[in-house]
Amino acid sequence: MPTVHKTGQALFLGLELATDQLRATIVDESLDLVGVESVEFDTELPEYQTHGGIFTNPGDAYTTPIEMWIKGLDPSILLHKHFPAHLFSLPNVPTASDTSSHTHALTIETLLGGPDHMASRVGTCASSSLVAAQLLRVRETWPQEVWARTGRVQLASAFLSSLIAGKWMGMGEAEACTTGMWVHGANVNALNLGQSAASGFWDEGVLDIVGGSREEGRRVRGWLGDVDVSGGGRRAGNVSRYLVERYGFEPGM
Repeated sequence: MPTVHKTGQALFLGLELATDQLRATIVDESLDLVGVESVEFDTELPEYQTHGGIFTNPGDAYTTPIEMWIKGLDPSILLHKHFPAHLFSLPNVPTASDTSSHTHALTIETLLGGPDHMASRVGTCASSSLVAAQLLRVRETWPQEVWARTGRVQLASAFLSSLIAGKWMGMGEAEACTTGMWVHGANVNALNLGQSAASGFWDEGVLDIVGGSREEGRRVRGWLGDVDVSGGGRRAGNVSRYLVERYGFEPGM
């Protein structure tokens, strides 16, 4: 991407983390395009040997390496060396096309009373892409050490935001609704679950199923963190000092 010199006009950076690429787009206040750049994972980061940005393993497991996302965001060794693969309890995470958690999604659905009851609680029925199903699969099929060393669970968008801000960033409510564990504030059944409908909340019943007990369910709740229910109407944070010093972002952005 060509260097964009400061002229006093505000510019806006958008990042899209797709399965096969990381794309950066800059627009001005009139939404006119200023520049676009992308990193194609297969060709520009061939050391990960992905195809379409994913690994294909036996058992319908489709995963992608987290380390590759970090290199795509900042190819320098400075950022990458602080987040080596061994720091993540799962260095390769499921993609949207992964179906290896399908039976676990059905287990959750059954325990909640079927597809209609599940949808009335968390807005969706069984799907292998649900974080709830993927976490249940980790607990039941991966070595216990993987579950034990987990301290945070984030969707890709929140993880990317955390890298940019230099701190943990919570997921938005739209993202929380895709996990299969969140009850939206507009859900008319919220009162039946013992909660106020004024704002959304994590469904303790689903958390307990995922964790296997009330204690572990509360632990999963801690991994997920708080959810931003403002609809994007508040300032979530600033660009990290590292990115300010390395790439010239204005402090306090």
